[in-house]
Formats: sequence, structure tokens, C-alpha cells
Amino acid sequence: MNVHLRVGDNRIFSLKQAVLLYQEGSRSFATLHEVKHLPDQAPYLCAGQSVTTGFLETLTKGLATNMAAEDLPEHVLARTPELVGWWSRAQPRLMFFGDGHAEAKKLNGRMYPHPPIVFAIHGRELFVRALAEDRRPTADTHLKNAPYWNTDSDGRVCLGSMRVRRRRESIHCHAGKKHISPANLLIPAAQSD
Repeated sequence: MNVHLRVGDNRIFSLKQAVLLYQEGSRSFATLHEVKHLPDQAPYLCAGQSVTTGFLETLTKGLATNMAAEDLPEHVLARTPELVGWWSRAQPRLMFFGDGHAEAKKLNGRMYPHPPIVFAIHGRELFVRALAEDRRPTADTHLKNAPYWNTDSDGRVCLGSMRVRRRRESIHCHAGKKHISPANLLIPAAQSD
């Protein structure tokens, strides 16, 4: 078996262990196997040992922490394996409202002023908060409730029937520079104005 991996520089990786996942319907478990190498022969797996969910979580976090630091664009506030946050200056935005009410239909497709806004995606959830001032927020910036009907008191956006991509690769940004903490993007409404 030949495996080719491009990591950006010259490194020599050797196969040491393998995690095998077993599934039946919605149930699954994993085993960890040592890999043995013999001269002039293909490597083989030794007997496996069951692993815990905690082991898999630690493994996942360990792989994610090996991400190289990258340069953040000015509008991106934070990026972790679990979260991406960004902000947008105050500006007019095109708005659409539900079909149910005749008066709301008259408002559809028009430009309306919006405050500066902070967005965060955490997992498959979208959060939105408003800023009092039209400048890049810092760790000490107090976030406000955004003026949208489809948000709850925590800033979580009700996505309705909108489809959400499952793959993190659908989010493209760079990380690394000093930025506000992801926890500051998800301030409960009790702490905001």
C-alpha cells in the first residue's frame, strides 16, 4: 500500500498505530492496534484494544491543536477547530421577510440600515450580536442583541428549514494572530444590553 501525504515541508512519517471503527446501524465502537513492521514485508496490525469515547475526544483535540498559525483577515475575529467568528461594519443590507403577512411582503427586497454585527459559527449553529460602535471589537467589547426576529436571547439564529453543511471545509478563513476569545462571542443575553 502506498500513501502520499503533502504537509508543506519535508517530513518522514511512519505508521505506528491504527484506530479501527466498527459500526452496526447507529451503534459503533473503536479499537486501537499497534502496527508491526518486518523487513521486506507489508506492515500488519496486532490485536486491538477497545478505546473509550474520552480517548477519541483526546485524539481529535490533539490533532486539531497541531494546526499551524495563520494570518487572520481583518474581519475575522477568532478561529478554532470548533468555532469561527467575524464582524461586519454598519451598512445597508438587502432584507427579506416571511410570506405570511401582506404588510411584510411590502418590505421584501429592500435595503435597510444594519448596525455593526458580530457573527459566530459554533458547530452547526449560527450566532449574531450587534456592536454599539462601528469598529473591530476587542475582548472587552460589550455585545448587544442584534435587531433580528429570528434570534433568541443568546443570539442563536433560528435557521428554520435552511440546510447547513456538515463539513468544516465549507468555512474558509485564516487563523493565528491575537484575537478576542471565542467565549466572548457567545455572551448570554443577561450580560449584554
